[in-house]
Amino acid sequence: MLQKLSDGAKGGFSKFILVGFLFMAVAGLVLTDVGGFFRDGISSTSVANVGSEGVPYHEFDRFLRSSLIRQRINVQDAYQTGQVHDILNRYTQDIIFAQASRNLGIQTPDEAVAKELHRFVEPYITQDTTAQQALTQMLIQQGITEESFVSALRRDLTSSLLKQAILSGVDTAPTLLSQELLRYQNETRDITYINLPNERISIDNPPTEDELKELYETSKLEYRIPERRGFTIAVLDPENISYGAEPTEKDALQYYEDNKNRYDIPAGRKVEQAIFETEEEARKALEATESGTSFQEASGDQYRGENVYQDGKAPDVLKDIIFPEEEGAPDIRGPVESPLGWHIINDLGDVDTSYRPFEDVKDTILLILKKNQQREAFIDTIDTINNRIDEGDALADVATDFKMEIMDIPPIDQFGLTTDGKEGLKSFEQDQSDIIDTLFNLYEDEISQTLELQNGQLALLKDTQITPESIKPYEEVREQIEQRLIASRKRAKNQEIAQDYLNKLENGEITLQKISTDTKQQIDVARNVKRVPDAAQDNEKISVNLRARAFITDPGKYMLSQNANGFVIAKSAEPKMVKLDTPSEEAERIARQMAIVTTLSTYYNYLSEEIPVRINQHLLDQLYGQPQS
Repeated sequence: MLQKLSDGAKGGFSKFILVGFLFMAVAGLVLTDVGGFFRDGISSTSVANVGSEGVPYHEFDRFLRSSLIRQRINVQDAYQTGQVHDILNRYTQDIIFAQASRNLGIQTPDEAVAKELHRFVEPYITQDTTAQQALTQMLIQQGITEESFVSALRRDLTSSLLKQAILSGVDTAPTLLSQELLRYQNETRDITYINLPNERISIDNPPTEDELKELYETSKLEYRIPERRGFTIAVLDPENISYGAEPTEKDALQYYEDNKNRYDIPAGRKVEQAIFETEEEARKALEATESGTSFQEASGDQYRGENVYQDGKAPDVLKDIIFPEEEGAPDIRGPVESPLGWHIINDLGDVDTSYRPFEDVKDTILLILKKNQQREAFIDTIDTINNRIDEGDALADVATDFKMEIMDIPPIDQFGLTTDGKEGLKSFEQDQSDIIDTLFNLYEDEISQTLELQNGQLALLKDTQITPESIKPYEEVREQIEQRLIASRKRAKNQEIAQDYLNKLENGEITLQKISTDTKQQIDVARNVKRVPDAAQDNEKISVNLRARAFITDPGKYMLSQNANGFVIAKSAEPKMVKLDTPSEEAERIARQMAIVTTLSTYYNYLSEEIPVRINQHLLDQLYGQPQS
């Protein structure tokens, strides 16, 4: 479902980004600081609480920066423009859906998680790299643990199951909505118009030198030359880090004994479960089991496997059939209804706490130990490099000792552009935001602390050149200012003349033909102008502004519009409707999208009442509301 609605994974985890944006556009959803829902308030290290679940700042910060990475904006600017709150909104929406999924008893099988995990690491697998090595490489790049990644992946898949169930009835576009969109898109009008370009206007008050200088002084910021910084970057490939000896089976056994509780299977009620679309189908399966058919066979494709539930922790909709109060209840029980459909269960009895055998988890533990070993070596290397920088070691010496590649980058501004307007950080496109933030907080000749790049490499920056912000001198921009002031006066005079013509047209004092004769400008007619243009229609003559006005102004009524070169006086004829047999694919696509958004936003509004969101505004202000020192 994620593939269907958001066209694939974005960044580290697949996110419902498209629908998240549309939520805000259609429903106007915003985060609210709702009090009274949390006995202990919000943790000082959580940017928000979703229900009883905190959102750790370091997890959100990683997601935030990856979301902004391709935008030429730092986190402080994003905070000022509201983008940080928008991204936090999307992040908490995902958590709300995940919590709702858990409450309904929706679980993603391990096989599905493994399949999705393989899809994520597949781009990293080579002839010389195993799947586990590829996973380790990807986790290092993302800066997260395997446990956190798998947990987020499972949460995302589980939420998708819920969304898929909710959207099961909106696979086709509503007919009426598609027809209305079709009618709206294909309405056309003939537009009669005359252009009144500014260039035909002459002025009798050319700007004086004093006026030019005054405009220069009041608009100096427009002629600002931004601060630029040149720097040296030293890059360390993780392959050059020594990770030590491979973990042994003895090490794995010790880890198993020390962490045995991680491999326990809690005591509880073991049940099989099946979910059907209708009550009739569920009851038909029940009748089959009464005739001697096994539960799994009777359930067919609707079989959902086995689960162990603890008393008091079963989903609300299932708790009465998993833990019935009456004695002597049959083993196979149900059906009960949830938003996912109709459930039946087969009670397999209570099971005691048990532990997975060491042999079953040995390979996994060895991989965990190896990954931990690599991560510790990675962190130790970072600490060692940072200590040497703090002690005053030269960048060249550190780079030589750690086999780091050194590159000199020409001066760039805070958008990563060089003096000739080229992208100075094209080789580090994914890390541009972090590099710029770090660079512009350094003194000249200062060396940064270690940066972890998106591809898993480490980097050091040395600010080698600071060119302060300046203003272009008056003499250099005098001609530009003069042309700007002349154009402004021509436009003002042309607008005054055009408005006078419009008033006289409305009062019947003049005709469009008379205006054409007086101004020596031709009257043109644009035929069959669509409200929503397509690629085949010539859009050069009709500006966006004129098109919009033509479809909101009464037919036959003159209007005044502005274009890039001046002003236009125009009127439209009566609208014409194009009759088409079926809605266009685009109209159906938009209608489906609107139906999807409406359905999800309605359900989200319901969930938000049950699972309130509360943000830690104070922490957000501290993290992003002020420049980093």
